[in-house]
Amino acid sequence: METKSYGQIAFEAYKEKRNSKAYDNTPIPNWADLKEEIKEAWIFAARQVVDQHCDDLLIKGVIVDRI
Repeated sequence: METKSYGQIAFEAYKEKRNSKAYDNTPIPNWADLKEEIKEAWIFAARQVVDQHCDDLLIKGVIVDRI
């Protein structure tokens, strides 16, 4: 089973919510097809959510390891 980063999970949730269409109605690509800099941006954004909203260090340590 593939382990997904929280960045990838967030991206795929966004893609699903948008019915795979970007703001300009073009198709949103799959995670595997994204440029590395775009993946890094999604991972960075997910890390910010974790860092700012997870006060429990034990939980935070587990989550950050997956990002």
